[in-house]
Amino acid sequence: FYAVQKALEKVVEASQVDGDKKGGVVWHTQGAGKSLEMTCLAGQIVSDIRLGNPTIVMVTDRQDLDGQLFGVFNDAGDLLGESPKQANSIKELKDLLSDRPSGGIIFTTIQKFRPEKDEEKFSILTDRHNVIVMCDEAHRTQTNLEQKIKVTEKGVEKNYGFAKYLHDSLPNATYVGFTG
Repeated sequence: FYAVQKALEKVVEASQVDGDKKGGVVWHTQGAGKSLEMTCLAGQIVSDIRLGNPTIVMVTDRQDLDGQLFGVFNDAGDLLGESPKQANSIKELKDLLSDRPSGGIIFTTIQKFRPEKDEEKFSILTDRHNVIVMCDEAHRTQTNLEQKIKVTEKGVEKNYGFAKYLHDSLPNATYVGFTG
């Protein structure tokens, strides 16, 4: 209860136009109820009028974890007031986030934030300030924020980690990390 209330206030503050977009990190031990806490926080976020009908993007680093967490959220329809959507491909992720005026809870894995073969870089999906990204296993999903440069026989190649693509595609989002 206290963690959810504190996280909500930090998200509201951080998500303002002039906010720092750092919603904080919630640290847990295994089996401590992190999935339920994330669901309760999401319920508070979607119902808080200060956030103006935000979009929540739930990011995990594995398909099985994405499915498990999606199931918990899907079973909490009364709390959340809507059913979450699950992006099963890069195209579906782009369709769910691009030109979305407000609202929605979208599940995806971090690996979907990458350019496709015919793209040089991953595009901006939305520049709204009321997008809240909740990252499970944040110690794994939020690394590689810096550009990496590799020199090859073909010349200099720039490479970004998945987290860099995520942050570039949602440049004004507020990030909340959950980890253990």
